[in-house]
Amino acid sequence: PYFRISCDALVESARAWRAFRAEGFEAGISWMERVVALQARSWRPEAGAIWDAEEQLAEMHLIRHAGRKGHSRRMHDHHHDHHNHGDNEHGDLRRALAAYERALAVYPNRYRPLAGAAGAAAMLREDKACEYYGRLLALVAPPTPTIQLDGVDPAPCQGHPATSRPELRAAAAYVKAMCQVA
Repeated sequence: PYFRISCDALVESARAWRAFRAEGFEAGISWMERVVALQARSWRPEAGAIWDAEEQLAEMHLIRHAGRKGHSRRMHDHHHDHHNHGDNEHGDLRRALAAYERALAVYPNRYRPLAGAAGAAAMLREDKACEYYGRLLALVAPPTPTIQLDGVDPAPCQGHPATSRPELRAAAAYVKAMCQVA
């Protein structure tokens, strides 16, 4: 059953992304909400082990936020349209943050939802951005993880330096500029 649930979640996630791209933001988000419900009904953390449906839903909201922000800016610049898009803009950010927080409830130390929640909270200018960025930086802080396999001497995990990840550069800059460090 675990394999089937995981496979179903992956297939349905792919369909949601196809709908998001081909049919529009609303269609894709609606489909991904059904994937989130499937994952929640079966509640198997393994079902989201590759890319959790809540994380994907959050990403869709962030993409829609960026699209609306760009659209409203173009409308303002080219047509002098003065409609207030603030509710939609903040609504998507709030929905993204909520989805990342639901993912964190299942995977409390997972990189992607920590980085995403921190970024969404920072865009919303919420205090919890400092908490999430702090947790993200602590997650990747030295000591370097060690790989241990039977019959092989322990070896440090090489990976990429923390500065090569844009989320970590953003975290360090945000914490330095916006958070009171004890």
